[in-house]
Amino acid sequence: FHTIALGACNSIYTLLHYPEAWTQIKESPDLIPRAVVEALRLESPAIFFRRWVIEDVIYDGHLIPKGTFVANFWSAGNHDPAFFPEPERFSFDRANVATLTFGGGLHICPGRYVTVMLIRMMLEMLNQKKIKLELVDTASEWIGGHFMSQLKKMNVRVSRQR
Repeated sequence: FHTIALGACNSIYTLLHYPEAWTQIKESPDLIPRAVVEALRLESPAIFFRRWVIEDVIYDGHLIPKGTFVANFWSAGNHDPAFFPEPERFSFDRANVATLTFGGGLHICPGRYVTVMLIRMMLEMLNQKKIKLELVDTASEWIGGHFMSQLKKMNVRVSRQR
């Protein structure tokens, strides 16, 4: 549940920092599914996870011995310019409609569908109810020294659109 909540909060944070994307969603709600993927890519709730190597592995010509801890930095992969050109830009038309936010393989996040569904429903409801969110200031505070990307504080003004 924690990652689901962070995914939702971080997606709102991301959209508030890309107001042109928020405007496009309001004008074309069919963009919401792509907005969810892009927001999660830009501000992943998971920064990294550690894994323990269970047998010797040769990777890129280097031995990683059994028993070594390795870290998967999902957030770095989501900003890799080799896979996501102009990685800091919010884009609805990326060739790679993907995110490394939830990992993959055997350990892929079991809550990924719930996270995406919650964010999508949130954005749809904000649009439908014509609720406007805007940052009061951009000095949001993040909890440091944590493997999750978690806001401590984000000042937002909520109002009805006219």
